[in-house]
Amino acid sequence: MAKYHPLPYLPTMFAACMLFQVFYLFCVGLWAAFPELRSHGLLIDIFSGFNLLDVSSFFYGLIASAMYGWLVAVVFVFFYNLWAGAAPALWRRSRQAATAEQKRLRHTEARVRINASADRLFDHLDDAERLGAHMKERSAMMMGGRMTYELDEAKGRKLGSVIRMGGRFLGIPLSVEETVVERNPPHRKTWETRGAPRLLVIGSYRMGFEIAPDGADAGLRVFIDYELPTSALGRALGGVIAPSYASWCVGRMAEDATRSFNSSGTASR
Repeated sequence: MAKYHPLPYLPTMFAACMLFQVFYLFCVGLWAAFPELRSHGLLIDIFSGFNLLDVSSFFYGLIASAMYGWLVAVVFVFFYNLWAGAAPALWRRSRQAATAEQKRLRHTEARVRINASADRLFDHLDDAERLGAHMKERSAMMMGGRMTYELDEAKGRKLGSVIRMGGRFLGIPLSVEETVVERNPPHRKTWETRGAPRLLVIGSYRMGFEIAPDGADAGLRVFIDYELPTSALGRALGGVIAPSYASWCVGRMAEDATRSFNSSGTASR
């Protein structure tokens, strides 16, 4: 935002004085050249007792026009400087509010109960491509687009492992890079974005799953904590679409895990 500087009274008053006097002289000259014009009555309305081609009236109008200029300048400078002092504070406050809103984490999760042991379920979900299989498919949520995966040697199965995704949404290129920040088999795994993700409706995020053994079954919780994008358009879109997108994403992960295990507790490949 441009820096505001207070406007000085005296130079502005003299500038307005000269401007008003120039207009006054122009009107007087126009009246002298074309006395039949009805608009000349404006001078009489503005300067009470004014008479054309009268020397005393001429100097009276000249001085009065200067006073009008000073009055307008004083009022203008007062309100300009008032705004110049308040605008930066209002701008900073609005920017801080927008940044805080963008940085505020939103949370979405999905919970299911799966007929599988915690160890088998963790091994199944530890596969990044399998867990994110819904992103590789064309879907209505992606408006017909899809993402592709690029994994490092660890295949996302080690702490610090890097997972890269890229694709398109309505022809717009998307890309995001994730890294595994927590891996505690068979209970919990977490990964988060690194760098600036090129996404439309969500910004940086942390995602993961938790497994709670329950006899022969296991409870699964898939979650995401995300920020809105940094751009104004992204925040506007994200405020509307992001909750649905996040719910769809964790919901699909949980549903796919449920469908992958049959009644005997073995995973479908």
